[in-house]
Amino acid sequence: NLKLKTAPQLTQTALTSGGGLGRVRVEINAEEPNGNIHDFNGNLSVDKKMASLGPKQLLMRGTVLRNTDRCLCVIVYTGNDTRMVKNS
Repeated sequence: NLKLKTAPQLTQTALTSGGGLGRVRVEINAEEPNGNIHDFNGNLSVDKKMASLGPKQLLMRGTVLRNTDRCLCVIVYTGNDTRMVKNS
């Protein structure tokens, strides 16, 4: 049961354009923690360019990555604010 997860094209372009990770300014705005494990809404700003974030960009606890040689992630919710805890 493989589910395709993709980074917004904006981040892929920023990280492969030669500037490297250290030269990229990133800001993430995510919705308040809630128990809905099937939906996610947020916004990503990379060097003042905006992209929307949704379920295709969300990796839940226990996710196993396949068919990729690397993954760069940002942890949005921790502890009692995780969706798994809120959902139970």
